[in-house]
Amino acid sequence: MKVFVNDKKVVIFHGAKVVDVVRAYYVKYDKKLPSSMPVVRDAYGNSIALDGELKDENRLYIPS
Repeated sequence: MKVFVNDKKVVIFHGAKVVDVVRAYYVKYDKKLPSSMPVVRDAYGNSIALDGELKDENRLYIPS
């Protein structure tokens, strides 16, 4: 499935959790993994749990 993190596309397996796509984002875009996971927000600014479920075309935002 396709999910967007900070408006950049990440293709991830179906059933992936928020934490999975955030990790994939850091790897795909060659960014350093932080020592602790950042707060993840949805397109409306709500924080979401790292074990939250994803749907195709979700938009997530993390601090850069």
